[in-house]
Amino acid sequence: MNPANPGAHSPSSHRGDSVSSSRETTTRFPLDDWMEAVETEHVPRSDLNQIVLDYLINAGHKDAAVKFAREAGIVLTVDVGLMDNRVKILDAAHDGRIADCMKLLEETSPDLLEYNMDVYVVVMKQMLLELIRERKISEALQYAQDVLAEKGAEDPTLLEDFERALALLAFDKPEESPYGDLLDLSKREEVLHLIWFWLALLRWM
Repeated sequence: MNPANPGAHSPSSHRGDSVSSSRETTTRFPLDDWMEAVETEHVPRSDLNQIVLDYLINAGHKDAAVKFAREAGIVLTVDVGLMDNRVKILDAAHDGRIADCMKLLEETSPDLLEYNMDVYVVVMKQMLLELIRERKISEALQYAQDVLAEKGAEDPTLLEDFERALALLAFDKPEESPYGDLLDLSKREEVLHLIWFWLALLRWM
């Protein structure tokens, strides 16, 4: 299944109500956009409150979500601890700590990587790219071999993606190679966007 591109509608990094300035400029989805969208429609106040609450939850604004739910008289049905985990997952993806991101996903949303090949391929490829970025050559080769042995037969595109990534190892300066775009930091943002989209979607599944 190929999800709709979540584009720029993604959360900023938060710990409580603090904002990570490094991510704010690229991934913050302003609350004003939500308000402008609903003000053009005749939306009941209760529905509007729920839209705002959903935004706060999905964006990882835990303290703000709890406070807003209390003031709006809405029963908060989401585990607050899961909101903390979501922020940790997105922080790890943003920082390129893909091993940590995968571990947290397996602990909190194990089905996401197990049954969603779209997410699996993107996350696994980014893990390989981070190993190459750190010039951990032997680890990158072993990782690619292990992943392809496990999942390569199920999805031929995985082999193609990994071959292009592994081609980076042929260059002394992989960032300047014809495949250097794979090491652009924007790739981390793509991983973050995709994970955020599916974590938000899983709330309603």
